Amino acid sequence: MSADRAPIVAVIVGAVDAETLDEALRGAVGLTLRGARVHVVLTDPTVSLGPSGERARAALALFGHRIDGRDGLDRAIAEAVAIEIWGPGPGPGLGASDARTFHLVRPGRVAAVAATDQVLHLGADLDDAGADQILDQLLAGRTIAVW
Repeated sequence: MSADRAPIVAVIVGAVDAETLDEALRGAVGLTLRGARVHVVLTDPTVSLGPSGERARAALALFGHRIDGRDGLDRAIAEAVAIEIWGPGPGPGLGASDARTFHLVRPGRVAAVAATDQVLHLGADLDDAGADQILDQLLAGRTIAVW
């Protein structure tokens, strides 16, 4: 498979600590070793990379993989065949409105999802509005995956 036609995996990194950020970037490098193209989106500009994260970022850039801030989120989602989320994700409605699968992600867990899927990161204190959203998805007849 040529690099131009390799599947794109979006690696979306939310508000995480520096160690997790480094791990996410090292994980993105690992995805490239399996033949994927990656598009990394760092949504929290306040977290600094450690030495291993800097090396991973440099390696990704050297081999032509995209690394963007939050402004690259829409493009990453649109191009991706799968999405890997580290830390708090960008929130519900990640995928298209006609998505086939809706992912419920428990606190402290992450989900690898297709670009057309929707994701709801459940808070530790799920309120009535969140429960209503879950029930609405069930009533819509969509597939639901709980992580």
